[in-house]
Amino acid sequence: MIKSIFTFSEATYYWDLCDCRIKGAEYSVFLDGEKVLTTDKTDFTIENLEADKTYNLEVYAQNNSEKLILVAEKFRTKRMPDFVNVRDFGAVGDGKTVETKTLQRAIDAVCEGQTLYFPAGTYLTGAIKLHSNMDVYLDDGATIQGTANPEDYLPRIKSRFEGLTVDSYSPLIGLGDIDFEGGINAENVMLYGKGTILGGGRELCDAVIESEAVRLADYMKSLGAELETFENHKTIPGRARPRLIYACNTKNITLNGLTMGNGSCWNVHFVFCEDVLTYNCKIVSHGVWNGDGWDPDSSVNCTIFNCEFDTSDDCIAIKSGKNPEGDVVNRPTRNVKVFDCRFVCGHALAVGSEMSGGVDGVYVWDCDAGTLLNGLSIKTTKKRGGYVKNIYVNNSTFTRLGVIAVKYNDDGKGAKHPPFIGDFYLEDVVFTGERVKEDGTAHEVEPIMLTGVDEGEYRIHNINLKNVTIDTNGRCKDHSIVLRSVSGLNISNLSVR
Repeated sequence: MIKSIFTFSEATYYWDLCDCRIKGAEYSVFLDGEKVLTTDKTDFTIENLEADKTYNLEVYAQNNSEKLILVAEKFRTKRMPDFVNVRDFGAVGDGKTVETKTLQRAIDAVCEGQTLYFPAGTYLTGAIKLHSNMDVYLDDGATIQGTANPEDYLPRIKSRFEGLTVDSYSPLIGLGDIDFEGGINAENVMLYGKGTILGGGRELCDAVIESEAVRLADYMKSLGAELETFENHKTIPGRARPRLIYACNTKNITLNGLTMGNGSCWNVHFVFCEDVLTYNCKIVSHGVWNGDGWDPDSSVNCTIFNCEFDTSDDCIAIKSGKNPEGDVVNRPTRNVKVFDCRFVCGHALAVGSEMSGGVDGVYVWDCDAGTLLNGLSIKTTKKRGGYVKNIYVNNSTFTRLGVIAVKYNDDGKGAKHPPFIGDFYLEDVVFTGERVKEDGTAHEVEPIMLTGVDEGEYRIHNINLKNVTIDTNGRCKDHSIVLRSVSGLNISNLSVR
């Protein structure tokens, strides 16, 4: 099914790989009879259109032997938004004045159907919270810049981090309120434009951890030897850090065209959300522990395409809670689509390690993460429970395929049943077998590493690899396929070059 989304100046179309029956097609796009672009991806955006104007669109799919019309229709761009300018509420955008109260006052004044407008400038702020049925437009040169002062992210809120309910500082940009048993409580919000949203970065990260370590010193001491089961001494105090963009129990959220990043931990985090769309964005995060890019968490129908990631942790991490809480809440992540994305730096694409609520249906195509640290990785532990199933990957490049047991953040009572990991289908995929760290050093790794979490009952099930290439790039070193506790591995047409 061909989908489309329009703004006052852009038209974006996107579709699933299976929506075009011509394999390896190239797409030609015509606007009012004139060819405007050609692409081999399953998405495109036409920019610089006139507002409130009707256009004729035709899209042809073609390879060496076949040609068909994929789209033939008229579309109309949206009218110019009813802008509510933050400057009219006293915002100055000088990058020095903390404008949290001013910006929140402007947000609260936006009525249904209106758009909060940020003209060029740097708007220094602490936590602000959006409401339903509003858009936010950042013009070229506009930056929402989070402060590095933890006090600017009060009040604390109930949130989920690393699969557990925690009292954390409020996010830089928040939407909705977390409710484990309730439904949607916020909806219909778009953040878009050519601007930038940046957090307080490493400075805010360190300040929160230092403060929380003092506040939680007695509790951490009471854990005794159990403290050694955490990733490191910063794990517990680090869970209070504010996210950059954090949405809970929210439906119909769109991020388009923005540069985002430099959060104090995870940058874009959705919990218990539905219908999340992110496209034409860039997410940058360096020097911050847990600096993930885009994390859907116990959420359904999450789509991201034509985005670039330059991070120092997981570029994308798909999650659904952690034992023991994740087993009780039991809300899976379902139907996540990742396509036409470029992974410049980071740990690439991960499922887990918090996956106790289950992950079902991850579709990846036309992605390039050639030498990023962990490739396509499914991370779990014996105690997690839950499942990861129905993973489909096509036309993509990763360092490796890894199913691995991690040794960190395994505190708490384990699940009653072992995790189910299986039903993977990879076709036309390249594994480089080489990981390059941020400092530029390269290391050989196993391009396929399916090791499960234990012997016997913790097996990995039904892994299907078709037309898989291990690309040595001229390297003469040995490459190994590592298998342990695997039941049902099917390999068709494996090649090395």
